[in-house]
Amino acid sequence: MTTTYKRSSTMQARLEQNKKAIFQAARTLVAKGGFKEAQMVAIAEEAGVSTGLIYRYYPNKHELLVEILAQANQQEVDILNAIIARQDEDVVHKLRSAVMTFVCRALSGPHLAYAFIAEPVDTYIEAERLRCRRLLSNTFKTLLLLGMAEKTFAIDDVDTTCACIVGSMLEGVISPVTPSTETIHDKVRLASWIADFCVNAVCKQPQP
Repeated sequence: MTTTYKRSSTMQARLEQNKKAIFQAARTLVAKGGFKEAQMVAIAEEAGVSTGLIYRYYPNKHELLVEILAQANQQEVDILNAIIARQDEDVVHKLRSAVMTFVCRALSGPHLAYAFIAEPVDTYIEAERLRCRRLLSNTFKTLLLLGMAEKTFAIDDVDTTCACIVGSMLEGVISPVTPSTETIHDKVRLASWIADFCVNAVCKQPQP
């Protein structure tokens, strides 16, 4: 019984390691050149496994790419939530910090950002994109409600305002992260501009 348990544990660890290697390989390829680079043969080569092995973990490429998108989006949500939860900043500074952080991160990984935001994709990935946008929007809801309670923010429709903030962040970086774009953007300046736009859109008084 002890031997069987050890074999099972070893096998489980191997299975988990294989899946982790496949996932990381696919994510690396997406970061280098977008979803179009994450072909099964290329993923297998990057992960050091056979193409057939990938299908033991992911029935098709769509499921793998959707999982990559969901994991990356959750990472951004966690970062935004950590900023919003800070106790040493007021609501205006939290909103500005959250928007600036998201934009700067997107501009620092343009291929990955373009893939997640604007690269032409199939309906499976597009549906996940929409779900991810809703999750991003929800991260701002608590902050906006707090700002309204403090009478710092003047908002009539919180849900729509959250969606507009996320839309500003995403649309604002599409051109800079598009592979064909030749213009070099100042990341901090662009992030500041988008952050100021979002802050002034919700504040009762214009912010300096």
